[in-house]
Amino acid sequence: MLPDNALINIASDSYSTLGILSSRIHFIWSLATGGTQEDRPRYIKTRCFETFPFPVLSEQQAAEIGKLAERIDAHRKQQQALHSELTLTGMYNVLEK
Repeated sequence: MLPDNALINIASDSYSTLGILSSRIHFIWSLATGGTQEDRPRYIKTRCFETFPFPVLSEQQAAEIGKLAERIDAHRKQQQALHSELTLTGMYNVLEK
């Protein structure tokens, strides 16, 4: 598998950033601003990420969002450790069903 220009890697040591990007509001934003590929939504970094109005958070808000995102990350890692064939896409497909 070779990555192409559609690969998006967001480097951050902040769990609050993960939380914001995993939020319902970012999901809705990406559906509204992104594109489509066949019958599926497509995340386009120049439309979905670069134009996203990241909220200005208080320290308390960032800490709370960060705690929740850390729990999400731990859950994903736990499930992938239990099911080595499970991808993030597969995990979200289970949630969708």
